[in-house]
Amino acid sequence: MGTESRQRKREQSRYRYWRYLLYYMIFLILSNLLILLMLNRSLIERIDMALMECSFMKNIELKRLPMDFTVCKVRQITELDLASDFVFIGKTDEELSLVCLTECVPESAEKREDGWKGFRIQGILDFSLTGILAPIADLLAENQIGIFAISTFQTDYVLVKRENFDRALALLSEAGYTIV
Repeated sequence: MGTESRQRKREQSRYRYWRYLLYYMIFLILSNLLILLMLNRSLIERIDMALMECSFMKNIELKRLPMDFTVCKVRQITELDLASDFVFIGKTDEELSLVCLTECVPESAEKREDGWKGFRIQGILDFSLTGILAPIADLLAENQIGIFAISTFQTDYVLVKRENFDRALALLSEAGYTIV
């Protein structure tokens, strides 16, 4: 009986040892995780922001624009009808580009690319919002649909060639965007 009791005590002692070792390892893992989380607070904030943006993405409305657009290269803007509903001018050190309604293309346009349809991302987009246009562009690119993006102070516009326009809107609708 004495040896059985000593054996039992040794087994209990070993059991306690392994149990305490396990508790200690769990404690170390949790404390290291806590330290990592505290050090990577910005990572948590970025994850939080990404999650908010994802939920925001589900509520994005895309307004179909009924007009036909043309993208063209011009020498000067003196002929432009700035009273038109849609005129977007882009100037760099190399060129002067114009996006306008097809019926408003100036006769002096050097080059032009007709056949664009478009949609607007509804609402006023705050400059702190990121990743609004990228998922749209990615989805359409994955489906071999090219875009011409225009960003203004308040929002973004996406132009797609006419032959791909209905398919682009259908893909975006399937992805959770609301088309109005």
